[in-house]
Amino acid sequence: MRTYPSQQPAGTLQVDTARGVAMNLIFLAIYLILFTRTLDGHFTVGEMVMLIQMVTMARQPVTMMSW
Repeated sequence: MRTYPSQQPAGTLQVDTARGVAMNLIFLAIYLILFTRTLDGHFTVGEMVMLIQMVTMARQPVTMMSW
């Protein structure tokens, strides 16, 4: 059986995993801030929903970036 060398440099998977975890933590913090500020009365429920949709729209292209 033949083995082929990896097409990606060594360590790429670890860097990509670390980036994904970091991005998930950043967006979790954004969602928590929106939720707590809504509970405190700074935003209405409708504004919170709109802001969550806008964060979701911003998250997609950031997630697709490859560094």
